[in-house]
Amino acid sequence: MVFLALMASLVLHEAGHYWAARATGMKATEFFVGFGPRLWSVSRGETEFGIRAVPLGGYVRIAGMNPLEDPADGGYAEKKFWQKSLVVLIGVAIHFALGYLVFAGVFWVDGIDYLGTRIERVEPSSPALAASRPETGSWPSTERPCTAGGTWWHTSGSDPVSG
Repeated sequence: MVFLALMASLVLHEAGHYWAARATGMKATEFFVGFGPRLWSVSRGETEFGIRAVPLGGYVRIAGMNPLEDPADGGYAEKKFWQKSLVVLIGVAIHFALGYLVFAGVFWVDGIDYLGTRIERVEPSSPALAASRPETGSWPSTERPCTAGGTWWHTSGSDPVSG
């Protein structure tokens, strides 16, 4: 399951580069998942999509991005700085968005019981118990515990004192 999640993250990352390149008018000639020998590929338009043998990464080949090749019409080298930046940074942005969606999904499905600080239990021999009721040394059963704002309750149990 972890492997599939990592592969999905990788494909989304590379798809971001691909979509940004296409949106800014760059020619993407290859979109591959994995490295090494080609296992499968199919051509759609000017792009070859495929899977390679070693699933430890992926890449999108954009015309004009390699300084050793001739700059192509509409290639990476001829584009404006903001267009190049968009193509490079969109992969990272997708990871941030994916992380947000994963955490939002976890909280939506599982939720959170209580947001803040809550005292669940006080050990009978702890200093916290003595500090809670200095004169009796007992934990007040009818009082509310400390909240996220740092509110402590008086021994009378009715009025809060901010601490």
